[in-house]
Amino acid sequence: MGFVPKRELDAVDAVEISPKRHQPGLDENSTEGILSRITLPDLKSCFQDLLADPLCGPFIEAQLHTYADKSWDAERERVKQQAQQIGGQAESAIAKVIRQTEKLRTAANVSDRGNAVAPLLQPTYDLWQLGQRLNGPTLAFDLLMNFVEMIIQPDDGEYEPSGDFDDNDHVHCEIESILVGIAYEDRHRYAEAADWTSQEQTANRRRVVDKLNKSITDSSGTYQYSTLSMLLFNGKIDGTMPPINVGHFCQRPRWQGGEIVGYYDIPSAIYTIDSDSEDGFW
Repeated sequence: MGFVPKRELDAVDAVEISPKRHQPGLDENSTEGILSRITLPDLKSCFQDLLADPLCGPFIEAQLHTYADKSWDAERERVKQQAQQIGGQAESAIAKVIRQTEKLRTAANVSDRGNAVAPLLQPTYDLWQLGQRLNGPTLAFDLLMNFVEMIIQPDDGEYEPSGDFDDNDHVHCEIESILVGIAYEDRHRYAEAADWTSQEQTANRRRVVDKLNKSITDSSGTYQYSTLSMLLFNGKIDGTMPPINVGHFCQRPRWQGGEIVGYYDIPSAIYTIDSDSEDGFW
């Protein structure tokens, strides 16, 4: 048997090649090869150049529109996943509160749950603003209702929760302001109030809000989603719909003599409270 010299390994042999990047028979400079590596921003830029061309622009535009429905489906799925992520963050925040109470072997402060979900109100509001076509309002409404259920302090049968049951009222107020905004926007898709209140979605929301208000009462809470309930039952609210202030959400309430008299930097969306100093602080 002849002697076969051992081939020395070079640097290329030692590099692990990703199966995704290495496709046998694929010319790296072919159209398929370029498409397998091109980034989305570069692809968009390429399409924009083609659309601007007077000769091929109309044909490219026609081709692009054939993917319109698929693009909306993909975007709706992305928004749905975004809502699921926000919901998961809320559940994690509440779970952290529960773990802390178990560690201390005592009930949590009433406000701990409200403070846990408060940072998620802004992204939930942004979800609503994505619009009806992406199902943003419905996703945001359902998320907010879940937040309220999370905030309601459960009776663990062993410890009385510390704090007052109205310590979360400022959080409830901000949540309701968004819920009312969503419902009010949906109401104005119909010419008559009766047309809207008879819709299945509106009726379902009425039942959920009624159950929610009862749960708050049963848990010794003080806040009631009365403005939202009024709108869902009558298709209107007393007075005009005030604008929603979205500068910030759910800052801690300012206390004076045991009563909430305002909020740091932000009024609620329903009650306009102006700062009494020029710098915006109370």
